[in-house]
Order: sequence, then structure tokens, then C-alpha cells
Amino acid sequence: MSDQARARKKTDAKSVPIPITVLCVAALVAFMVWWGIKSFGPEPELITEAGKKNNAWLDKIARESQGDFSKLAPEDQGLLQKQNFGHGVEAIKARYKDLGGK
Repeated sequence: MSDQARARKKTDAKSVPIPITVLCVAALVAFMVWWGIKSFGPEPELITEAGKKNNAWLDKIARESQGDFSKLAPEDQGLLQKQNFGHGVEAIKARYKDLGGK
């Protein structure tokens, strides 16, 4: 086979369009990044001792007040509002419902 025939044969062969190749490479890179983050990313935060104490305190006051914010002591109301960024009323109601209340 002559050199001209070989050159003609190479140009006649169908190749994958460049946009398709770029898209496949981008998808592969995106998959590898996702997999890397999933495998080696940050671990979920564990509840600390302070968090456990706070949850126990919130459970206790939710049961005592039966989810009614107005039944709480003023100190507890202030602390609850501070911890929940002004949403203490909703927080105590939600916690009481989570504990099986109305």
C-alpha cells in the first residue's frame, strides 16, 4: 500500500466529534470529583457532651411546660430564645411534638 493510500484511509475513517469527547471527559472529571469528595470529604459532626446536655435540658423543659413557652421560667425563656435565634416558641413546640406530645 502506498503512502497516499494510507493517508487517504486515515482521513476517511470516522472519528468522534470534539464536543462529544469534551462532554465525556467533563462528565468523567465531575464523577471523579464527586467520588473523591464523597470518599475523602469531611466526616459528619458527632454530638458533643455539651450538645447531649443541651438536648437533655430541652427535653426536660419541653415535658415540664408541655410545649407551652409561656410556662417556662424567664431565665429558660431567655436562654431558649438565644439558642434558637429568636425562635424559642417554635423550638419548644417542635421538641414537645417530637417527644410524643400534642
